Amino acid sequence: MPMVAALWTKTGAVVATIRRVAVSDGYFETLGIPMRKGRDFTQADRDDTPQVAIVDEAPVSVLGTGTPVG
Repeated sequence: MPMVAALWTKTGAVVATIRRVAVSDGYFETLGIPMRKGRDFTQADRDDTPQVAIVDEAPVSVLGTGTPVG
C-alpha cells in the first residue's frame, strides 16, 4: 500500500517527502543500486515480521539522526 508523508521543520517548511512503495526481495540488487549500509529486502521481510525500511540519505540528513542503520 503506497504512502506519502512529509517532514516539516519547526517553522512549518516542508523539507522532505517520504514515499512508501512495496517491492520484492532483491529490488535494489536487480536495479544495480548499491547499499551504503544495511541490506536489501529479503524473502524473510513479510507482513507478519517486524517491518523494515530502506531510506536514502536525504531524510537522514534532515532528521539529523546520524546513521539510520539499527
